[in-house]
Amino acid sequence: MDGKLRHTKQANPRENASIFCIPTFLYALPIFLKGLRKKLTEEDVYETLFDCRAGLLGEKLEKLWKEEVEKCHKTKTKPSLRNPLLRLFWFENLMNGLMLLVLEVIISFSRPLQCVLIGQLITICSSPKDAKKEEIYFYGAAVVCCSFLISSLTHPFLLVTQSLGLKLRVCCSSLVYRKILKLRLDVFDKNSSGKILTLVTNDSNRFNDLPLTMQYIWIGILQVIVITYLVYREFEISSLFGTCSIITFVPIYLLSGKICKQLRSKTVAKTDERIRTMKEIINGIQVVKMYNWERYFSNLVSVYRRMEIRSIRFSSYIKGGFASIHLFLQRTSVFITILAFVLFGNNISAVNAFKLVCFYIVFRATVNMHLPKGIYLLMESAVPLERLSEFLLCDETKEEKEICLKGSDDAIILHNVSVHKSEETFDLLSGISFNIKRGHLVAIVGPVGGGKTSLMHVILKELGYSSGSLEISGSCSYAPQEPWIFTSTVRQNIIFSNSIKQERYDEVLNVCELKHDLSVLSHHDLTIVGDRGASLSGGQRARIGLARAVYRDADIYILDDPLSAVDPQVGQTIFDKCIKSFLNGKTVLLITHQIQYLQAVDEIIILSNGTVVAKGNFAELSSQNFNFEKLLCKASVDMSTVCHVVPLNDQTKSSQDAVTNGVSVTAVTEERVVSGVVSTSVYTTYFTIGGNRIGLCCIFALFVVTQAFASGADYFIAYWVNVEQIRSQSETETYIGMSTTVFIYIYSSIIFGLIVFTVATVITLHSITMRSSTKLHNSMFNSIISAPLRFFHLNHSGRILNRFSKDIETIDEILPLLISDVFQFGFSAVGAIILMAIVNYVILFPALIVIVIVHYLRKFYLASGRSLKRVEASTRSPVLGHISATIQGLTTIRAFDLNTSASYMFITTSRAFGYWTDIICNILNTCAIFLLLTNNDVFGGNIGLTISQSMGLLGIVQYVIRQYAEMENSMTSVERVLEYTLLEPESRDECVTEAPAHWPERGQIVFDSVTLRYSPEDPLVLNRINVIINPCAKIGVVGRTGAGKSSLIGSLFRLSEFTGSIIIDGIDTKTIPLSDLRSKISIIPQQPTIFSGSIRNNLDPFQEHSDATLWKTLADVELKTVVKDLLSGLNSDITEGGVNFSVGERQLICLARAMLKSNRILVLDEATANVDPQTDLLIQKAVRKNFSHCTVITIAHRLDTVIDSDKVLVLDDGKVVEFDHPYVLLQDSNGAFKGMVRHMDKSSSDSLEMIAKMVIFK
Repeated sequence: MDGKLRHTKQANPRENASIFCIPTFLYALPIFLKGLRKKLTEEDVYETLFDCRAGLLGEKLEKLWKEEVEKCHKTKTKPSLRNPLLRLFWFENLMNGLMLLVLEVIISFSRPLQCVLIGQLITICSSPKDAKKEEIYFYGAAVVCCSFLISSLTHPFLLVTQSLGLKLRVCCSSLVYRKILKLRLDVFDKNSSGKILTLVTNDSNRFNDLPLTMQYIWIGILQVIVITYLVYREFEISSLFGTCSIITFVPIYLLSGKICKQLRSKTVAKTDERIRTMKEIINGIQVVKMYNWERYFSNLVSVYRRMEIRSIRFSSYIKGGFASIHLFLQRTSVFITILAFVLFGNNISAVNAFKLVCFYIVFRATVNMHLPKGIYLLMESAVPLERLSEFLLCDETKEEKEICLKGSDDAIILHNVSVHKSEETFDLLSGISFNIKRGHLVAIVGPVGGGKTSLMHVILKELGYSSGSLEISGSCSYAPQEPWIFTSTVRQNIIFSNSIKQERYDEVLNVCELKHDLSVLSHHDLTIVGDRGASLSGGQRARIGLARAVYRDADIYILDDPLSAVDPQVGQTIFDKCIKSFLNGKTVLLITHQIQYLQAVDEIIILSNGTVVAKGNFAELSSQNFNFEKLLCKASVDMSTVCHVVPLNDQTKSSQDAVTNGVSVTAVTEERVVSGVVSTSVYTTYFTIGGNRIGLCCIFALFVVTQAFASGADYFIAYWVNVEQIRSQSETETYIGMSTTVFIYIYSSIIFGLIVFTVATVITLHSITMRSSTKLHNSMFNSIISAPLRFFHLNHSGRILNRFSKDIETIDEILPLLISDVFQFGFSAVGAIILMAIVNYVILFPALIVIVIVHYLRKFYLASGRSLKRVEASTRSPVLGHISATIQGLTTIRAFDLNTSASYMFITTSRAFGYWTDIICNILNTCAIFLLLTNNDVFGGNIGLTISQSMGLLGIVQYVIRQYAEMENSMTSVERVLEYTLLEPESRDECVTEAPAHWPERGQIVFDSVTLRYSPEDPLVLNRINVIINPCAKIGVVGRTGAGKSSLIGSLFRLSEFTGSIIIDGIDTKTIPLSDLRSKISIIPQQPTIFSGSIRNNLDPFQEHSDATLWKTLADVELKTVVKDLLSGLNSDITEGGVNFSVGERQLICLARAMLKSNRILVLDEATANVDPQTDLLIQKAVRKNFSHCTVITIAHRLDTVIDSDKVLVLDDGKVVEFDHPYVLLQDSNGAFKGMVRHMDKSSSDSLEMIAKMVIFK
């Protein structure tokens, strides 16, 4: 959707690479060189490879999934996503798979062959007198060639399998995305947005390594058979003891995999809840702050997080333990085999010992790393596959119900349609029957909760019906009651996924009265608006939503009260120009609460309690003495804009017109992508936050001691066999040395110490990392929820959710294992070099040269790898943002492709680095081997030790540097989280005292020179406001869009910092804590915000009131019957966003909240703008009854709601224009308030003047 995703990208060099460049990864050089010169950005990401594009993969998988569903429907079995995935990638990669099979068979036999060659080499060198130079060099060269062959084949193979994992992730994410676009609204009752986001961020990512590890299952089995046979030839029955000690761990792995699968199921459930809650907090942050509910949501998120981290911690210990087994299991197996061999009366030799070591090195990697990981991931993948399959089986909009009514004048026919929801004891709709003619304009009216929105959702097929039939002819376009705006340009919000048709587009802007609004924006219709349209006024959002609906050329237009949020003159103009004229000849369903439009429609349908009360045109219903005023209580009287009637600096108005919520229209910031090396302070903070500096030193010491035992075990074997060689070559019996029994005891002690310290290291490391993860999440959450409101306007929800989803998952589950790998394998590499140097110090010279080369190669790789990982993370944020928005209606695939390309480039650079590092290490191994071979006076044990260590070093160096790079890349998640822990809080609470317990007692409010601007470069939104509001006064606040009404209320709640002072009952609000201030002021917001959870928690989250009080309050707002009809009463669940309640019912719940708080000050922020007159009357009645002793400030969109106020405050350009009793203001013929009333029709203005007079003289 974003224009920045549209620029032309450079083709991926992999597509045109030569046969030589592909296996050697030379085609990746340009991105490495570019990464050295500059920080890589999204513009440097190559075009996505054709076969990796989300659109293509998603389309193929969607087709196969439909076939799977149809097949299982016939066979009455449960569909699984596993089958379509296997079909998609089996047939597509058949030839590729055969090639990989051949390559891996070569690799599988090359490793055991290398072990045999090493044995032959040691045998020859152990008898230097009988050895021939040619034979020595031949076997030495053969060992080296095997190493080069393995390196040359391994990395291209790994790239192909990792690419397949990337495709799996992309196509699953794309399929989820496509499914969202087809879901009915009622499906979201059971599938929260948090769960859907988790499907994309966590579950789909589980497939990244699956193809690679699955290959190792059959490869591992093949290698086990070959190596077991070869070891048995050397050690006979003794070999079975060592082999069994390794294989015994396989069922333990399987059991652990099953446990991890169960833990994963528990974890994702709690992760879903946490992410859903975070999404609700972010989307409703303004209400959370004004209600002072931060503590409630902090406790709620803490509960979810505590349960989530409990499962993760246990799983982390298991994974960490098995990741560390390689340190002692191979050495223990060697020890057991040698022990059995010696106890059976055999003498150990260098040939036997180090052939065994080399065999078990390969055996260990296969049986204890690759094979278990493959089995574990295969078992763990069952959880995301099951969750994805379950989600993909959710009900979609019923396309089969759409019937083309050929030969009929009807566009829509409903026959006896009823909608019943299982959790409710009443029907949302009952027996609805009517038909709508083509080309007719039909108004649907009725009281709150009457079923109007439910009816629209049935027609749109977003809500399933339990009985009856629905027939629709043609396509539908919809403008919802609550306008949905996503982060992009105004133009993109209007044309959506359609192509631009300039003539129609210009006409739509004209008929929707948007041209003037766009003319004052800095970039006109190319201005980027904030997340959820935060930078727009309510009227502007409503008109953009309407423009989107009418821009689409459809047959049927469903408009859900689009004119309630605009001024009456603008509303009448839009009705005449857009609905009556532009849509003339189209079928239009208009939900409205405004009676003035009913005379101009072709037909009126009146709904009440889910049934059709009456149907006909205005004349027919009037002739039946149908009283519209009685049904809707009264006609609504709206106010006009000041600028049309009053000469108040009428030349306007810059972009301030569009600023109502604390952010300018161009202030949506780009996500900061950190460049360069992750700073040392990030590492220090990460470790010390979990275990202080002493803990960090303990971890380091434990790794050093553990490696000392590991290297000691390797060296002791060489020492033992060297002693045995001296004994066997000694011509006399003068050489005694240590006995075999002593050797066994020493070796046993070393192995025991190795096991103990390995376990201690795992427990210590993962305890500290889990504490760090917990504290980082909590610290970030506390920082986020305390951040100023402007932060949420400048950062879209996807960006923030990315920190709480993917980044926290990385810190929880990936980073601890990477840290463990870096320390363990890093010390293993150091240990290997030290052992090789002990044998022949000359090896240090080529080793130093290789270290220098690898160091620069590491810098070469990290320069690009870091940037690509950060770009991948930053491009994931728009994906999450778009998916989050899609749940409300958005569709886009571009963000997926950008993220996919960044991921593929990272995989490619990683594999290229691994290949080049292995080649360099092979050169070191070649030097080490031939330096030893040129020395005639050398023990076989030393040769075996050197070659076995160099073999281990071959894989370790590139692995540890790649893992270090991965760790550093993953540390960017810590960096990103820490960035959010350092947010400046909205208030430093530099208060002198807490507010008195019963403050405020009177409710007097004094605005003393209050001045506000949201940032230094923004214009003033409040300009020296000086107003005194007396105790218990009823104050109305009016003014045009951008006049400063919402900013005035924001300053009262201290949502933004201002100069001047606001004094309530003698106390400056800046001198008391925010929590005290906000808890003492009640507000009923314009957009009724309801959170998922029970009705009880939405009314009284801190459990401060009894059930009797809650029921009485619900009765006062006429919701008691509605709640009582629900199965669980007060404990009934409210779905995410409160979509199972109408807008009017949600507003009444907000009114009940305010009544329960019993505060002395109440603010109504255009609380009745989007409700029908009956709900409006109910709210006004409840306010007069329950808040008569309170100070009430009402921001009004309709003048009849403030005409009986004690005073009316008229604002314009952030300044006070007038402030007096309505009747007094009406006496000034040139006054602003008088101008508003004069602009209305005569009967309405006369009525308002009469009410004002009656109030002042009563």
